[in-house]
Amino acid sequence: MNEHRVPRWINILWLAIVVSLVLTSIIIAIRLNCDVVRTLGFLVASSFVIFVASIFAGLALYVLSILLEGVEYHRTHCDDSKHYAGMADFMR
Repeated sequence: MNEHRVPRWINILWLAIVVSLVLTSIIIAIRLNCDVVRTLGFLVASSFVIFVASIFAGLALYVLSILLEGVEYHRTHCDDSKHYAGMADFMR
């Protein structure tokens, strides 16, 4: 079985979402009249929110790629166990 291949435009869309979240945090810090050190502190403080939002966006885009491909096609032609097997081998 083949593994599911996510289209390149979905990867680019995910990257654009992550970059926009980081830029939004920087713009908020600038609007609050923060200096460079406080801006970096604001980025560090908001990094957890950016990380969680990027995970949710990635999962949503992955599901969207499966839905665009077709659920039946994915079920019969793709093997997603390789994604988790690689992480399990990494954790050993």
